[in-house]
Amino acid sequence: MKRIFEEYIGRTNQDLLVEKEKVGDVMVFRCRGALSAVNSDALNDLVKAIGTAGERRAILDLSEVVHLDSIGLGSIAAAYKQATTAGTTLVLVARPRVRDTLELASLNKFLRIFDSLKLALAAD
Repeated sequence: MKRIFEEYIGRTNQDLLVEKEKVGDVMVFRCRGALSAVNSDALNDLVKAIGTAGERRAILDLSEVVHLDSIGLGSIAAAYKQATTAGTTLVLVARPRVRDTLELASLNKFLRIFDSLKLALAAD
């Protein structure tokens, strides 16, 4: 049992890498790795960056996120609140596994979630 656990952890990237890129009039934040308690400092920085992006629209691309826990969910909600306060519309991109978690937490009730960055960029 221990070996299976270690192999699973070995395949799961617990680090969080965030790349920021402006695409037209949209700021895109691409996340790779884990949105979790392990990365709380990086998540706080991400929330601040989204809140101060200064763009009309921002996309949080979670298509390369391999792990999302309750701290990560809370950070997404906080990013939405910061963006809304700043006058920025925030939308998400998520693959099915992460999207299911977002929907279980009911974040889809106030955040639009797209299957690809291309679709999110094309949306109004």
